[in-house]
Amino acid sequence: DDVITGDSNDNRLDAGDGDDVIKGGAGDDRLEGGSGNDSAVYAGSYENYSIQTGNDSRGFRTLTVTDLSGNEGVDVLTGVEKLYFSDQTIDVVNSIEGTSVSGNVSVLESDGGSIIYSGDGADNGAEVIITDLLLDGSREVEFRNLQIKFSGNISIEDNASLKMTDSVFNIEMDYRNQYDLTVKDHGTLQVDNLVVPTSREMTRWTHRDNAKININGMRTPDQGEWMPIWQSMSDDVTYTADNSDIGITAIALANDDGAVTTNGTVAITNSDLNVELAFPVGSRTITLPDANTRVESWSIDTGIDIDVVDSNLGRVDFDVTPGAHITLQDSSNIHFGWAMGFRQSLEGEAPSATITDLRGGGALYSNQTFDNGSASLTLINSSVAAWWPTTYGNFDLTVDGGTLIDPIAHDNSKLQIKNADLRYLEAQENGTAVLTNSRISERILAKDSGQIEIISSEVALGSFRGFRAVDQGELIIDDAEYTSKDGRFGDVSHRWEERGSNVSAGEAIADGVAYPSVNVEVDALFVDANDTVIQSLSNENETVPSAAPDKAVQKFVEAMAGFNPGDSVVQDELPDTPDQSISAFGLLSEG
Repeated sequence: DDVITGDSNDNRLDAGDGDDVIKGGAGDDRLEGGSGNDSAVYAGSYENYSIQTGNDSRGFRTLTVTDLSGNEGVDVLTGVEKLYFSDQTIDVVNSIEGTSVSGNVSVLESDGGSIIYSGDGADNGAEVIITDLLLDGSREVEFRNLQIKFSGNISIEDNASLKMTDSVFNIEMDYRNQYDLTVKDHGTLQVDNLVVPTSREMTRWTHRDNAKININGMRTPDQGEWMPIWQSMSDDVTYTADNSDIGITAIALANDDGAVTTNGTVAITNSDLNVELAFPVGSRTITLPDANTRVESWSIDTGIDIDVVDSNLGRVDFDVTPGAHITLQDSSNIHFGWAMGFRQSLEGEAPSATITDLRGGGALYSNQTFDNGSASLTLINSSVAAWWPTTYGNFDLTVDGGTLIDPIAHDNSKLQIKNADLRYLEAQENGTAVLTNSRISERILAKDSGQIEIISSEVALGSFRGFRAVDQGELIIDDAEYTSKDGRFGDVSHRWEERGSNVSAGEAIADGVAYPSVNVEVDALFVDANDTVIQSLSNENETVPSAAPDKAVQKFVEAMAGFNPGDSVVQDELPDTPDQSISAFGLLSEG
């Protein structure tokens, strides 16, 4: 066990066997630890050095330690397991479970236990690949100056923390493989200067259970590009963001009596923001800013305090849930979702409702109330762009007239739509939907054991991508039955030159393009893998109808407002897809 010290020249110091300590001193040195547990000593503090990995001509893994002040030069180390600086000790370690590295990336552990993945830049090939990363038990990890290949889930919980600094977050998933980032149970996420390239798929970051989130500088490569991360927060989360592109759903929860059970805060400065407001049980009067508005200061209390300063507001959408009574006044072209059937304590055992003439397309209401029995929406001097009903449980809903985006029938619910214009209709689980005398612009999907009946309705030329039943789903179109064996059919999206015109469902089936049921790749963007969240939540005891009311609300909003991962933003290369939403509900509903 030796102590080997160099001089001011460029030295080659070979420690050989034993647990040795090597001091290179000034100059550009090569330090070879050999066998044993060897250490290199540097005079300055850790922050004054850069550390990179590589391979020498013999194929041995190397560490290059550069003194940024120039006093100790640039040293190349092999076989060295520990680095001593004046302020801390760093261990050279292997990648932790759920990650791997490529290129010039060093994996170091500080004497405080923090693991630091440090690269020489994403442009230089420094990468950390995520293949399901769980951080818990107060563990601290940082990804610094590298490309983060997001190809597996990340979970930060139990007082653990993740920091992403000066890096690129590259979403690597497709419709078959969907991944989330989750922060919960007092976990912490810190983002400093993160570039997020656009992606064919969108991922979800979920924050709850006293998580702390601080985002400073998270943007796409070019301003105005689409940000493929949507975030949601609930419970007592503290969320701050500055100089970033943020899309977030704020989920306020309350008991049946309206007592709010969340105490979270959101503070946004100098950012581009799209936000979805999930209101809890109770009565509220709100006024929402116009879309695409610059605000010096805007705030709202939904049960979660939201403060926005010096930022660009893209869209502010909201959700009507059981027990919520919303009065919207002096607001223009709003988008909102209305869900029902998942909170039996407020809605009863056999809930039903009819909502008539709640139209969109800019329809202005001077003073009109719409009610479904347990929740209501009053519009005062406000106009509606579009909305989307979603039914759960055994709710029986009829919508007569309206400009709808993507209504979905879940569980054993029934959704009847008449005299409406809509983009997308879906029935899943055992839900049923009936579409009568209506016009649909993009697609119809029955999955699981869902059933959809189409009566005297039309589809849009140049944009409608077809009818599809998967699994045990069933379609009944003008009295003819179709199942998964019929594949996707009635696609008239290729008739771009006739956009603006409609044809009957029967004519689309007769003249449109059909694809065989085995053609998974062709159907990839039609049958989005968008039920991941719903399925996972439905298997949790806390989300069954008898569960605590606030958990029932969380089931809906996390499955709905937080959007379902897998919603592809690619529209089969169709130009000018109408009403493509940026909000959480939009990303779920508008697909």
